[in-house]
Amino acid sequence: MKSTWATTLGLVALLLALSHRGLACGSHGDNNNKYSREWTREELAELEAKWGFEWSFNGIGSFAHLDYVKCLTNPAEKYDIAIVGVPFDTAVSYRPGN
Repeated sequence: MKSTWATTLGLVALLLALSHRGLACGSHGDNNNKYSREWTREELAELEAKWGFEWSFNGIGSFAHLDYVKCLTNPAEKYDIAIVGVPFDTAVSYRPGN
């Protein structure tokens, strides 16, 4: 009788552990619209004026060969990872991995 009780208790513990794994790996607040709002044309124009200019030698187009979005000029763009304010020297003639 003891082994049946221990087996049942072990299965319950395993199911609880596996059920919480989905909470840890799930998206946190993906559909949370608490902070979303409509941006006015004036606000978007101001962001574009501040952050929209690109020099011919800058940009992160080769960073992991992924598409990138300028999140400071596109505030409505949803993203998973943001790399903001990282010094990135693109004026060098050769970069490994390019």
